[in-house]
Amino acid sequence: MMTGARAAYDIGSNSVKLVLASPETGLDAPFLEEIRICGLGRELAETGRLSDAAMARTLDAMVELSAMAERRGAVESVAVGTMAMRSAANAGEFIGRVRELCGFEIQVIPGEEEARLSYLAATSSLGVSAEPRMLFDIGGGSTEFILGRGELIERRFSLDVGCIRLTEDHQKSDPPTPGELASMRSALEAELADLPAGEGELVGIGGTVSSLGTVHLEMDTWEPGRIQGLTLDQDEVERQVELFRRLPLAERAALPGLHPDRAPVILAGAAIVLTVMRLRGGRILTLSDRALRHGLWLDRWGG
Repeated sequence: MMTGARAAYDIGSNSVKLVLASPETGLDAPFLEEIRICGLGRELAETGRLSDAAMARTLDAMVELSAMAERRGAVESVAVGTMAMRSAANAGEFIGRVRELCGFEIQVIPGEEEARLSYLAATSSLGVSAEPRMLFDIGGGSTEFILGRGELIERRFSLDVGCIRLTEDHQKSDPPTPGELASMRSALEAELADLPAGEGELVGIGGTVSSLGTVHLEMDTWEPGRIQGLTLDQDEVERQVELFRRLPLAERAALPGLHPDRAPVILAGAAIVLTVMRLRGGRILTLSDRALRHGLWLDRWGG
């Protein structure tokens, strides 16, 4: 029988996320759930490289989180990198530094594998449904889509549209202007034009979607049980898009329920959610608090 805690890390374009749990008790009773927003993918679209500043921020977060995991008894770790590391010419440099400082290797996974693990995470928390389900996870550099029924994934794909890239391309003013939001929406409609419409449940996972839930609930202390299975309608998402557009950065950062580090990119993230809802033809979005790191943990250690 396995003993000791296992750590799963998701190193994304915008954040580093950790879940630490024991195979004996599983993800229903994790020892640690931590997120650090580091912006690893900032300026990547312009330069094709991870900037020194972004790597330094993210390395600091990795060192901090791996030390926390070790103190809580981690005996094994698994880590994956997503869009930023798939795209950056110098990703190997960052991976080498993490290996040197933290003692484990980051595996850079393709978008389809990211989608598979995200679907595994969502079905572990929402249950297996006989009805069709579209799941999406918004990252800093890309958004993953999974269409499935029950435990079967029927289609999965990754689109290069994320909240960091969208913000850098379209949001120049503080607060953003109506014209900047209109430009953002126009770009999203073009990027997501081929998104399949259809019946069934629409499920959002990841930090952006969870942030819409915490803002809706004005949740100042993270309570995943209140996010799990929460539903938002299209009117509420539209309300939040306009709220984020209207407020300057300092006031967005002070909103109840919004982590201050998410404030710079939350408008773009909410705009992606709204566009997906419109194009999918569904007015209700179901939230799951489990995401890629949870699927990674389950895939490796089960439970």
